[in-house]
This record gives sequence, structure tokens and C-alpha cells, in this order.
Amino acid sequence: MAKAFTKKLEAYPVHKALRGIAYRTISKGSSIEPVEVDYVPVKKGSKVEGHIHAKSNAFCLILEGSGAVIVGGKKIKIKKNDIISIPAGTWHEFYASKKEKLVFLSIQNPPIGDDYVFDRKFR
Repeated sequence: MAKAFTKKLEAYPVHKALRGIAYRTISKGSSIEPVEVDYVPVKKGSKVEGHIHAKSNAFCLILEGSGAVIVGGKKIKIKKNDIISIPAGTWHEFYASKKEKLVFLSIQNPPIGDDYVFDRKFR
């Protein structure tokens, strides 16, 4: 049986796999948590470079700030409390505004692991 817990965000290690964007993986998935949860802060004026997750669907919740997302070929302005749905195989990229950072929670199913494709032919 799974046990409830609380933990500080800072207790999770920082990863720098997204080409300069540092993020924290909160859950990598398990038999009781079949999703990956990432906390992604993007510095003002920066971006998460475009990519796809070939096998993983994602939901992103904007926690702080504003900016834009390009998803499925459409550029959409985003701000705190917006939710973005990204089906597997869909090109997406996030941009923080020049005035403030953008922070979002990304929840993927199944866990993405190394399932990133940066090739622009998928755009």
C-alpha cells in the first residue's frame, strides 16, 4: 500500500537535460504512480526548446508567470492557471515572457524517461 508523505520541492534533484532548462522530476512513475511529474521553471526571456514525446501524453499547469506555447503548430499565450494538453507525438515549445519567469508542472503518461525528439521534421 502506498504511503502518504510531504516533501520540500528542493529535496528533488535538478536535471539539466532540456538543453539549458533545469527542471525537477517529482515522480518517475511506478506501479502506484504510472505518471511522471516535472516541475519546470523557465527564466524570463528563455524557452524550452521545441520537441516531442513520441509515446507520452502530457498535461501542463502554469503555476506562475506568463508567456507562450507553440503546440500543434499554434502559438498560444499562456498565464498562471492555464492548462495545456499535449498528445503524444505533438511538437511543443514553451516561451517565458521577457518580463517574468514561467513556471509549470508537467504531468506525462506514460513517464517520458528519455522519450524526447528534438528533430524539427516533426514540427
